[in-house]
Amino acid sequence: MAFISTSPSASKSLISAVRRAMGPRITPEPKDEEANGLSNMSLVDIRQQISIPIPDESKDCEEKTRLHKTAHRLVRQDAWDSLGALIREHDSERRMTVGGTPTAYVLSAGARKDIIDTIALGVLPQSEHGLSAATEGVEMLDQVLIDHAGDYGVALVVAQAHMDIGSVWRGQGWADEVPASDWKAFARHFRRATSILEQYDPIENDSPALAAARCRALAGQPDAAQRAIAYYEDLIDLAPHYAKSYRRFGQSLLPRWYGSYELLEQQARKMAAETADHWGNAAYALTLMDAVREDKEALGFVDVAMFLQGLGDYLDAQPDQGTANKIAAFLSVSLTPTGPLVSGSKRAYHNRQALIKAAPQFARNHLREIHPVIWAEAAGTHDPDAPPAKAWRQRQTGLEQAFSTLSRAFEREILRGKHLFFNKDGVDFHTA
Repeated sequence: MAFISTSPSASKSLISAVRRAMGPRITPEPKDEEANGLSNMSLVDIRQQISIPIPDESKDCEEKTRLHKTAHRLVRQDAWDSLGALIREHDSERRMTVGGTPTAYVLSAGARKDIIDTIALGVLPQSEHGLSAATEGVEMLDQVLIDHAGDYGVALVVAQAHMDIGSVWRGQGWADEVPASDWKAFARHFRRATSILEQYDPIENDSPALAAARCRALAGQPDAAQRAIAYYEDLIDLAPHYAKSYRRFGQSLLPRWYGSYELLEQQARKMAAETADHWGNAAYALTLMDAVREDKEALGFVDVAMFLQGLGDYLDAQPDQGTANKIAAFLSVSLTPTGPLVSGSKRAYHNRQALIKAAPQFARNHLREIHPVIWAEAAGTHDPDAPPAKAWRQRQTGLEQAFSTLSRAFEREILRGKHLFFNKDGVDFHTA
């Protein structure tokens, strides 16, 4: 399998290697000091001094919801010809939502809603049939593919559905704890996805969506490490303005997947150099963002100045409040320490502190709305399928994280009793 072993023995060897490379251990990592002046104020008090737009749903979410429903409706109507044509149209025209998500990806996800919902029900403890119903549903889609041979829009939906169910069989546990029968189910679905995608060359079809799906299918291929860079380079060449592609590329280069920390940073610099005309240094930051969020040890290899410049360039290229919220939440929430770094790397520790300290100034300069879902996602508390009560709690968690960051950004004004009024042009300060 393409998965690198995550057994305890393999992990210990990796940790030992990291420690040797990164220097003396720091234990325990000190907790961040609270902002002294605000320590006696409750979040409720702080919120009373801050007036900032909090849209019920961002324009990006509204657009995704509309496209999602459109694709789902077409599947329910058995209008696969129309769905395939729509996906191909959005893909060829490189359309994106306001927040920068490729719309072909959103349409494909909407088309798989029934399968994804069935999978979600299948993994519940009280489910009587487990994942069998979802598996049958995915395999029924193979007949749809036969009926629409040559339509890569339809092929994308079917291949991604196989990978959806295969990923659930694999799970997120230790590799050597996955039952043999589950490994077989995972491998079978990923082999089927790969066989579907191999019929359509991404370059010949000028298709970033096909290229992205091919990258996802690497998880089921034994030679994935040899193919990963080439596959992701093809994807980025086809659509260099897709931010998500760089983020997934960086994740794939972590040691637990197909690369190493050194290779990750090297490729981030390469991506920045090759896309500088469009992004500036944004590709450097984008390639590293999800990687350092998933694996804090990667922070030891980050050029902090270049990373922060890259985040600024990302916002310059995509100047919307969704992007501003993503960056602010990443800096202030995603990087928050959850314990000492395994390696004890001094550089990783100091790099993390430097990035976290940049959050208040970034929020002060750029945050003009709060998008609670983005902050909940950064905190790891977002579940898109949550029932209303849980969804409300997730929203409150996101709001708390955002207001906490704003309080640090405007500490001086808040302590002086100023009331802050945010608008698209900046912040106005009024005395109570």
